[in-house]
Amino acid sequence: MNGKTYASRMPFTVNMVFSYGDDGKNCRDIAALWRIDGMDKDDPTVIARRLLQGPLDLSKLTFKQMEINAQVARFPSDLENMENRKFAGQAIYWMRIFAVRGGKFQPAKLENTPDVQAILKDPAKQKQLLEYLSGHMAEIDTGVFNLPESLEADVALSFSTAGSSRVANRPFDLLVDREQAGKIVTAAGIPAKSLKFVQSGAGLLERLNTSSCMGCHQSSSTAGFHFLGVDRFDFGSGADAIKSALDGNKLQLPFSPHVYAELARRKDYVERVSSGQAPNMFRPHPSAPAAVWENGGPTYAPAGDNMPCPLNADLANSAKWSCSSTRNLSCQAVVTNASASSYLGQCLPGAQNIYAGLSCRSNVIDDSTAKSDAKEPLSFNLRSFNDRVSKDELIYKMPEGKLSGYDYNCRPTRIGVPLGRITRPCKPDESKLAAIQPGSIPDEICAIVGGKGFEQMAKGYFDSAVFAAGVGRGLLNVCTPSRFCREDYICQEMPELLTGAKFNVSTQTLNILKSRKIGFCTPTYFVYQLRLDGHPNPR
Repeated sequence: MNGKTYASRMPFTVNMVFSYGDDGKNCRDIAALWRIDGMDKDDPTVIARRLLQGPLDLSKLTFKQMEINAQVARFPSDLENMENRKFAGQAIYWMRIFAVRGGKFQPAKLENTPDVQAILKDPAKQKQLLEYLSGHMAEIDTGVFNLPESLEADVALSFSTAGSSRVANRPFDLLVDREQAGKIVTAAGIPAKSLKFVQSGAGLLERLNTSSCMGCHQSSSTAGFHFLGVDRFDFGSGADAIKSALDGNKLQLPFSPHVYAELARRKDYVERVSSGQAPNMFRPHPSAPAAVWENGGPTYAPAGDNMPCPLNADLANSAKWSCSSTRNLSCQAVVTNASASSYLGQCLPGAQNIYAGLSCRSNVIDDSTAKSDAKEPLSFNLRSFNDRVSKDELIYKMPEGKLSGYDYNCRPTRIGVPLGRITRPCKPDESKLAAIQPGSIPDEICAIVGGKGFEQMAKGYFDSAVFAAGVGRGLLNVCTPSRFCREDYICQEMPELLTGAKFNVSTQTLNILKSRKIGFCTPTYFVYQLRLDGHPNPR
């Protein structure tokens, strides 16, 4: 455009699903295809060739379905403030599955995602749902149930911010109340010590809700996505021009905390199947940390700073996890919603151990979805953007106005930072990233925090030179492939613009960050490939 190259990605993912035929050995031979052994197992070229000749050989696969997840609307923080909803921005995500029938793509039902409107207006469907839940408690508890298709929807909408605590993403809360759910658990007649996940009516609803599309996609996700993919530059007029145009708008991690935990579970599952052993069928809570699956597991890793944690006794011990004791963290409720059957807390340090990037505000949600009559034409939660934050309070006693010196400050949600964000100006040595050395990972890093350059990008002008000239710096928290950002935040790559004369960060230091995949946490919608608005107009 006008002689300059602009580039951005859109918040839209397509997942193509294929199935294997029966190998007659309970999938043992098929699972073995995924094993990559030998001296060259760490060589990407060898791995790619082995996968394409083995488990990803399309001649051995049958196409099953196409799964689409797309952000279809976004409300920036300024609009939230004007409408007095007080979320630090919101977005709506549209999820559908299409399968080939009669030579055409046709909508397919969404696994374990109830058609709320159809069930509420049909007593026969309500009876069918309750009978199914009562008769399949063991499968539901393990996490391997399949709701009857006659009860399922073929479209789902999910909502962020604070998505894990909102009824918009908890469809079963509108169909079964906690008392009714408790009676279902009791009537099932399964001894409490035999249950692996459910310990109460709220626990049953937590399993059901997090097994729905919207519930899973708002649990330890990156906004409404779980696998965004590695940033790439081999498109357009030239890789160098594209890479330069995307500087300051790139992800450090391509996947969510849930994917990280799932990879450990699935690896154990496939290895057991490939050796003829019975796999562990239990599915953890989607917000649980990664686990070790030996000796009947899972044995969960401790949850880190600001990560989700269970607050009460609704979950069985085998489904619970704890906050890291070595980090002196405790599980505290930071987003509460009286209309939800349950919600998770966050692992927070004490006031004496705070650092940049942590949550510093607590929210109470006034939930509009729970009060609606569910007569919307598209989905029960179509107007859930009308939820509001009814109370917003400081977690730690600290300033929240103008930044002063090098004191910590709680930046308010109204500027687009969910649950606030602790930060402070960078000291001169911090600006040069002098603390970044091989072998150590600090809690804090002098990252980019917006400024005039960022505001220019918000208008659709992805000019990296203008962005670099007007970008601000501030102290934020780090993230790595095993250290994740909290809900509604994303791990962003440190931009190369920092090596310019204005900031004077050495190329060597920046290369250390990249080689170790160390990024910084920033609100999800501060990264343009996670927002629908503000992109350059293609011409």
